[in-house]
Amino acid sequence: MPRVFLTGASSGLGYALAQTFIDEGYDIALAARRTGPLLELVQVAVDRGQRAIAIPLDVADTRTIAPAVAKASEFLGGLDIVIANAGVGIPAPALELRSEDLKAVLDVNVLGAAETLLAARGEILRSKGVLVGVSSLAAWRAGPGAAAYNASKAALSAFLEAIRPEFFARGVAVMEVNPGFVRTPMTDRNGFAMPFLLEPDDAARRVFRAIQKRKSRFAFPRRAAFFMGLLHHLPDWAFDLLARRVCRSLEKKQILGREVGKTEVSN
Repeated sequence: MPRVFLTGASSGLGYALAQTFIDEGYDIALAARRTGPLLELVQVAVDRGQRAIAIPLDVADTRTIAPAVAKASEFLGGLDIVIANAGVGIPAPALELRSEDLKAVLDVNVLGAAETLLAARGEILRSKGVLVGVSSLAAWRAGPGAAAYNASKAALSAFLEAIRPEFFARGVAVMEVNPGFVRTPMTDRNGFAMPFLLEPDDAARRVFRAIQKRKSRFAFPRRAAFFMGLLHHLPDWAFDLLARRVCRSLEKKQILGREVGKTEVSN
């Protein structure tokens, strides 16, 4: 069975992905800041006769990523699939966005994800495997109140697109995952409508199937991707008009501008 390294595996989409790979019989290395949920998943895998290991990791500290990848590779005897899934979001309107919050989001969502994939280059080149970065449909059009998150996902998407041709030429697939809204404890806090909301298990199964097909890009669900595609191609004047209306609505509902603090998100 292929060997998987997955970050952000303690909650949300990452936890559901870990469950899916374990259910499919894969050997797996799970990394996250919180090890409690990881140890539960590892026990399930071990009870089934699979190799599994929990690795404490905060991808915001990029110095710790390469050792974590090396530990996973040593334990599993190599790596075939590496998934940079860990992500954070700090919702804040532009007038209240702090530089330290912007840095915190970019450190995890861009530098942490990129370093995870780069640290696994040697192993993935040997196995001709798959590098996966979990971006978001939010990368396609930025909305009010989430400048840091939108910017980080757009940067990650650009990074994946840039490295894809070089790895493809060497037999390695680079896959960009663009989920819409996925139900997690964090998205449950959102005070606005989340169209086409998916359950994490459903989302994980979709991503799993896309990885098996070695897709270059997987955006889902289809209706959300279609809608965001339309927004992406709107002329700026039309999008700005729509965004201003959304902004006024959020302010009226006292969603935009309230103090919500740092949250970990599934995508």
